[in-house]
Amino acid sequence: MGLNGVWGNLGVASSALVTGVIGQYLGWRWAFIVPGIVTVLIGLAFARTVVHENRSGFKQAAAQARGGERRHVAGDRGAVDRGDRGLHHLQCRDGGAAKIICGAFADLTKSPALLGGIAACVYVFGAMTQYTIGKLIDRYSLKTVSLPLSFLLAPFLYLAATLSTCR
Repeated sequence: MGLNGVWGNLGVASSALVTGVIGQYLGWRWAFIVPGIVTVLIGLAFARTVVHENRSGFKQAAAQARGGERRHVAGDRGAVDRGDRGLHHLQCRDGGAAKIICGAFADLTKSPALLGGIAACVYVFGAMTQYTIGKLIDRYSLKTVSLPLSFLLAPFLYLAATLSTCR
């Protein structure tokens, strides 16, 4: 799961960079159009390359039995709701980061491409941190990793909460 999260963060990082570059050089409308066209083309290519398995007899019965097991595991509605809330939180965080970065670096740059690059760097740093912490948690207990990290981050979180870049 950690690697999925890392690749997800890298995808968000590249989207910030690509959107900034397209927006600066082709205009903001093309920053929506180009990724949309690419996504549709990738979806069509995927649909053409998917191999559908022909199940009959014993294979069909085995597949149905496995499907029944999956339904039983996925039946915990509370876990599904918690997962949905977590995904919603991540989407809100990822969508708002560019606005926060834009406000914080407004005097630094007016270039959408450079701003997208800054946002991409933030996301790449987050992805690498996520990977590193995941490796540490694989090797050591969660408490051993999280407790010192919490004490290390506390002063920085306080500074972030009290300092303001808005004028």
